[in-house]
Amino acid sequence: RRNFLRRVLIPKIEKLNPNFTRATARKGQYFREAHGFLSNLAENWIKNNCRQSKSGPAQPPRLICNAKKLRSEPDFLKKLIIEKIYAIFNKSTRDLESIHVEEILSIINKNIGNKQKQISSRIAIKLLRGKTIFCKP
Repeated sequence: RRNFLRRVLIPKIEKLNPNFTRATARKGQYFREAHGFLSNLAENWIKNNCRQSKSGPAQPPRLICNAKKLRSEPDFLKKLIIEKIYAIFNKSTRDLESIHVEEILSIINKNIGNKQKQISSRIAIKLLRGKTIFCKP
């Protein structure tokens, strides 16, 4: 498929618009810059609205966030916050799938108290007394 795009489709598009490749590269740069800006915004949100609880032998580490503030953010920012929190627990987002992010987002947005859900083998979420608690299962 990639060869088809590169060898067949893109040359046809460039015949219609000779600036296609340059314009696409420029837009790609804009998207990288926007993602960097939003990523920093998500990191700062976590620093300002979450706290890490100390873990003990019987309790895994947890990240506790203000549920109301998290719920009030736009969904695209919540998704980046979820990705960043996942990376805090797992050192990367490698195994995080969009279905996991959507499931966590749904739990946050529905705001059903005393709800706990293990999303994957790598993250769980709990809503309790105005807090959104993320932890490793």
